[in-house]
Order: sequence, then C-alpha cells, then structure tokens
Amino acid sequence: MKIICYLLAIAFSCSLAGCRKIGLPSIENVGFNTASNGLSEVAPPNVVRQLNQNLEKYQPEVFIVSPQLDTTLQDNTVEIVLAVKNYPLFKDEALGMGPHLNLIVDNEHYAEIYDVEQPIVIKDLKPGTHSLRVLAEKPWHESFKNSEAFTYSTFNVLTETKDNIPDSSLPLLTYNQPSGIYNTEPILLDFYLTGIDTKNWQIRATINEESFIIDEWQPIYLQGFQEGNNLIELELLDGDGLAIKNQFNQPIRLITYDAASSNRETLAKLVTDKISFEEAVAITEQNYYIQPVEDTEIIEEPTTEDLSPETPVEDTEIIEEPTTEDLSLETPAVNVIEEGETAEELADTLQEALETPEEANITTISEVDEIKEPETTNILAEDINKDNISTTTVVEKNNLPIEKSSEIETDITETPVPENIRAVEIEDTLIASDEELDTITIEIPKPKLRVPQWWKNFVAYLQERFNNI
Repeated sequence: MKIICYLLAIAFSCSLAGCRKIGLPSIENVGFNTASNGLSEVAPPNVVRQLNQNLEKYQPEVFIVSPQLDTTLQDNTVEIVLAVKNYPLFKDEALGMGPHLNLIVDNEHYAEIYDVEQPIVIKDLKPGTHSLRVLAEKPWHESFKNSEAFTYSTFNVLTETKDNIPDSSLPLLTYNQPSGIYNTEPILLDFYLTGIDTKNWQIRATINEESFIIDEWQPIYLQGFQEGNNLIELELLDGDGLAIKNQFNQPIRLITYDAASSNRETLAKLVTDKISFEEAVAITEQNYYIQPVEDTEIIEEPTTEDLSPETPVEDTEIIEEPTTEDLSLETPAVNVIEEGETAEELADTLQEALETPEEANITTISEVDEIKEPETTNILAEDINKDNISTTTVVEKNNLPIEKSSEIETDITETPVPENIRAVEIEDTLIASDEELDTITIEIPKPKLRVPQWWKNFVAYLQERFNNI
C-alpha cells in the first residue's frame, strides 16, 4: 500500500513538472524562466503604479438592484440595474478610459459600465437560468480585491435550469483579463476569487500550452505573447494541487496580439510608460485637467547702445552733476557781489583770510554800498551736507540779534534762498549779509589744512570781476 501511495505521489509530481510558480512582482523584472515561446513576467508599469496610489482611498461596493436573486422573468429581454458606492464612475473623453464596472453574463464578459444611472438592456437571452457577476475595476481593467468590490446573482428567463449556477459553498474563480485584441506588451492577467482560504488555493495558468502556478492574488503582467491568437486557460486548485470543481472555475479565453493594430491606444501608452503621470491622472480623477502655462511676454529694456535717433526713449533725461573741481569762473559758487569799491576790499579780505587762515578771526568791513541777496545757489548736494551748510547769528540789527534759523536741507541741487536766511557757512567759512545793514561780517573759524579748489576759483572770480571795473 505504501508503494502505491509513493508511486501516486511521484506521478502527481511529474504532472506538475512543467509548472512554474509566480512570485510577487517587484520594481525589478521578476518572474519565471523563459520557455521556448519566450513568455515571462515583468514588473507593473511605472505610471500604473503611480495611478494606483490615487485609487487607494477607494473601497468600492457594488450591487445588483435588478433582476433580484432567483427571479423568473417572462421575457428574454432583460433590464439590469446596478449600483455602486464609494467609487466614482466616469470615462475621460480625451483618453477614453476611467473607473468602471465589468459586467459578466454567465461566463462571458459583456460590457464595461461607466454610468449606472441608466439600466443595461440585454436582448435575446435564451430560456433558462443565467448568472450575473459584477466587478469594480480600475481604468486599466485591474479588479479591486476587497470583498465588496464583487457581487453575484442568478435569474431565470421563462424557466429554471441547472446551468450557470455556481455552488455558493465552494470557492469561485472569476476570470477578468486579458480579453480582446492587444497591440502592445506587457499584457495584464487578472482574476477575482470568492470563498477561498488565504493559503489553501492555487491557480494553474496555461498560455499556449505553457503552464505555471500562481499562488499570489494580485495582477500579473506578462510579455512574450505570439503574434496572432493566444489561448489562455485558468484552473482553480486547492492547496494540494487538486482542482476545485465548481461552475466557472476553469475559464478559457482566446485573445489576439496584433502589433500593427491601433486598438487600445491609451492602454498601450500606459503599459509602456509612453504617457506621463500628469497626463494619465485624468483617468483616475474626474474633471482633472492640466493647468495651461500662459506665455509670458518678455520685454527687453534697451541698453545705451540701443539709444539712437530712430528709437528715442521718452521721459529720459541724463544730467551729469559737476564736481567741485568743475566749478570755474564761468560757474561761480555764489552770485552775491555787486560792483563797487567796497566789494574789492571784500575780495582782498577773503584772499588774505585764505592765505593766512591761522591769523584770521573776525574781520569787519564798513560802508558797503549794496550787496544783493542771492536768488539761487548752485551748490551741489554731493558737495555739501548738514555739517558744512547751516545758518548762524553773526550780525545785529538795531542792537537785536537775528534769530538763528533752521538747517538748510541738503538733498537738492538748486534751491532759492529763503528770505529769513542771512548767513551761509561754506567749508568752515561763514559769509553773513543783510541788505538793510551797512556792514557784513566774515567769520573764519579755526583753520583746517584744506582749502577747497572751488573756493579759490570763487576768490579768483571776484578779483577778476573787480579788476575789470
């Protein structure tokens, strides 16, 4: 007896000798050994993995509202009403894909449902018992794996039969993908399991007579399909490798691989990463759009080389301010002296003060005929500051002192002299005047070892003026 059991074990092992087990796909290419036809497993596409993160927040719940379970209908045209919770259904118009439901009638894919507001009408159903299965799917046709994402029901058309009725006490395999025509690899292999123990099951997959074992419930991406027709068979097994006999547990599908076909354009871009995540996210988020980038007008300001008579720059005035060295006889610093003999004496006094500043203190010159008060000053802001231009009291009028006025602002280039100012101190030399007085007082404080060039120019200017009188 032991020998018989041993032989049976060897025979069973030999029957699975051509099978390979698929492990969990990772970022790197994994999978089984390449067979003669080149079929192998690859990692899920990068864009698909990114889009999956957008859908992790959903746990869809799907319902068959009508026909109700085991209802017998008196017409072979059936209206099917579905409902879904916690999962928005829509199809992006530009990409032609979106979250949807997969409706399976009996054991065949029937339709992708993007809107459950309207009933699905099925015509010309043959009499007997029929089954409905509904899966919540992602835009690229991968099914959600939570228990509420699947629902099942049966109904009768005119009469009840024993067809299409799975045993609810046994595990059930629902085939999902692939189906139809493909023009690009990899191709998704996906299924849904009901009523299974997490460790007590296997699936034997056979593609073009090459078999392998799947024991992880997850989507699998395969490449190496042959051009033209490809036959795919799945079979649900228990943990010992024995088939679980139930309705629909051994589905068979025929798909076509045609590299020249233009079918499934968006899906082809997804699985080959030829579409960016930013573009593809519209199939997972309703009313999503990429914010357009407005064209920014760049205005280049003209340089000095660009300034020409043909391209004048309006409201542009370039003023070169002279320095103290630029003050010459033609541009005296202060225009305050009128013609007269006493003015000549004033010029001599100023010259003497400049030549011997250590002996200068206060010099009074009497009998000044007339000194006009200056209307403007040409002292530049860059040559003066509040420390070297101020007002002070140096003369008396009717034995009463003239009140000291406020400091003169120094951030102007040409300023009329206010009427109440009678004294100006320039580079530590004070000139004070009043047109109603008969004296002018010049005060030169303790000398500094520097006499500005412009002051020398000014004295020379005075001397020249009076030499020509």
